[in-house]
Amino acid sequence: MERAGVLSPNPRALVLAALIAVVAFAIGGVAVLFVPLGGSSLPAPAEVIATSAQRFRDESESMEGTFSTEVKMEGLEVRADGEFAFIAPDRMHITIDSSGTTMDILLTDGESYLRMADEDDWYKLEGDWEGLDPDTLKLFLEARGFLHYSNLVDRLLRMEQLPDERLDGRKYLHYWGFVENRDIADVFLTGLTGQALAPTDLGREAEPAETHLWLDPDTFLPHRVEMRTEWTLDDVTSTQSMTFEFASYGGDVAVPEAPVGAQTLVQSLQPGGILGLRCSYATKFLRERYGLPERRGCVILRVDSPSAAEEAGFQLGDNMVEMDGMSITSGRQFSFLFEDLPGTGHHTFVIQRGDQQLTLEVDLADRAGAPQEDPYLYYLQAKGLAADSIDLDADFDQIIADFTRAIEQDPEFELPYLYRGDMQIGRNDAAARADLEQALSLDPTLTEAHRALAQLAQTQYDFDAAIEHINRSIELNGCGAALERWDLDCAEDLTNRTAFYLSRLNEGDDVIVERDLDAIEGVTFYKPMLVWGRLSLAFARGDDAAVRELGERFIEMPLTRLSGYLRFHQVRLEEEFIGGEDWAAFAMPTWNVGPVNAIQYPQDETTITSVTVSGFHLTYNVELPSSVEGSTVSGELWRGPYRVAAFALPDTSGQYVQANFDCTNTNLPDGEFELRVYVDGEPATTLVLDKTP
Repeated sequence: MERAGVLSPNPRALVLAALIAVVAFAIGGVAVLFVPLGGSSLPAPAEVIATSAQRFRDESESMEGTFSTEVKMEGLEVRADGEFAFIAPDRMHITIDSSGTTMDILLTDGESYLRMADEDDWYKLEGDWEGLDPDTLKLFLEARGFLHYSNLVDRLLRMEQLPDERLDGRKYLHYWGFVENRDIADVFLTGLTGQALAPTDLGREAEPAETHLWLDPDTFLPHRVEMRTEWTLDDVTSTQSMTFEFASYGGDVAVPEAPVGAQTLVQSLQPGGILGLRCSYATKFLRERYGLPERRGCVILRVDSPSAAEEAGFQLGDNMVEMDGMSITSGRQFSFLFEDLPGTGHHTFVIQRGDQQLTLEVDLADRAGAPQEDPYLYYLQAKGLAADSIDLDADFDQIIADFTRAIEQDPEFELPYLYRGDMQIGRNDAAARADLEQALSLDPTLTEAHRALAQLAQTQYDFDAAIEHINRSIELNGCGAALERWDLDCAEDLTNRTAFYLSRLNEGDDVIVERDLDAIEGVTFYKPMLVWGRLSLAFARGDDAAVRELGERFIEMPLTRLSGYLRFHQVRLEEEFIGGEDWAAFAMPTWNVGPVNAIQYPQDETTITSVTVSGFHLTYNVELPSSVEGSTVSGELWRGPYRVAAFALPDTSGQYVQANFDCTNTNLPDGEFELRVYVDGEPATTLVLDKTP
């Protein structure tokens, strides 16, 4: 992707906004979950709770506490936990942890700051950050956090007292009531994403939201507040629970001071983050056209006018080689670094202009106009369509037509051939290969063409050819044994190579995989790919302890735009392996485990077949010992020294277990397979099978 620098980066900050947006979305209605059970000799509930709200306003000069939310929707669970500390009148520190990702918000002296996960530096938020504009910030501080307790008390209906309850070793008064759904937005503040939407706005069927309060019997100050909701949207029922706990009223509470020298963070989806240029891989054609030395980078193909890029002095044909101390190696790499890393409104670029190397300082603008020169219009238009389109089938003909017009304009320009070929993989492989080979004939150093040819070979199960092409890309990119954190091109090459070797799994391939995974350790955005690669390697080697540990880490990992393709593996791993209830399964690339069933009588002989179209299919029936009733039966399929697929079937009730293994690799070599069957972890049966023509 080469949509270079349209917006200033900040997606990790938006992880927090997305998290709280989930919370805001979840505020709907609730079925009555608790039934009031009794009364008390205390004043009427309305009087007690009104006193509670007054004392909360008067006596909360300082406080701290915790909060948590949990949303459940069709098997999906999202949980977030956090802590907060407040010192009147305007200092608050909030920490939120979701799926292992932690973010901090600091509000102090009328300013707001954000600290990303795994980073030490604070960033100052300015501009139109929704939910952190001055008015909302004032409301946020007035509420002492996400829950506006005073508004909650004002809007509680049908208040009743329940029996006292002991929490954390103390007895607390327990009250129950509900809030009309239309009032939820005034009670539960959503911080960075503004107020909650009413359910009618989203087409939900909702009931009033039930709330429980536990109050200190001496002061009536709230100790715990719980809100429990249930709502239906398009026949899907979802539930959410929210818990807030308060402590240390008037006590010694720690809130960090305003960070000194914090850089300003510009929100990528709001005005103020536009660079205003497009750039692309520094090919032979572009280097020769603009008199550039042979060097990786991102050559500018368009400068918007007016724009921050134009103001800073960028020109058509400049080769961007460095940004903020990080080397730029391609348009794709620059796009991810610029758009997806947390960043500020100011950047320092090093460019190559002819035989000169220049440094340009850029302050991002709030808008950009149309370019005065646009010689690569059709190429950039096609790239934009390919990157933006959700339904590629709808735009495919237009994308191909634009790439073709770009080729007609400049027949020596390699990139339209490259990306036209890439678009056709899986649709017209012969045309894809012709375009990719033409791109390489024009520029033999074009690493992305080798990468695309490797992917084409992978789709045809020619892993030897895929490895040959990716090795050439690795060689041209100069990838070493340990990559710099910004070297996304080499990281992508090595990640692809691990996939090819794990798909082929010839003896010794696992050693190369391990070496490549070690090399990408620490590369920005590549932690999910690294964990997934190590998990797959551990499985192939039969290391179940490592598979379990890595699997539990992997399914909780937040994904970025670069690693989003792994979401499928996260869901499947959680459903079928880590969290499997009926039967669990895992398989290496090109392998699948079909349904596994316990049966009373064998339905088929154990068979193994080789089919040209589907590659390989194995059906087997294993007779189990008579004492197997209620036990867990598991099976593993090994090819040489590597495990390629496995299953586990708990609480077996039949005399036989029947399962199917499939391999889509039509080039799978002939040879022996070993099927190992276990009952409650103990070896039961081993079958040696031959895959022959």
